[in-house]
Amino acid sequence: MKKVMKRIGIVLGIIVGIIVLIFLGLFINNKIQLAREAKKIDPVGEKVTVNDQKNEYSNLWR
Repeated sequence: MKKVMKRIGIVLGIIVGIIVLIFLGLFINNKIQLAREAKKIDPVGEKVTVNDQKNEYSNLWR
């Protein structure tokens, strides 16, 4: 009975480890894709000076 429980524990540990590695890979891929996509997004609006601070974007509808 001990051998059976030990094998079941090993198999379950391997399955959980594989699932954790898959989720880790997905998380890393998501972070990389978001970083790439952020470079392509242009801010909406016009650059204006707000409260004497430059380089702020504000949505100005004309």
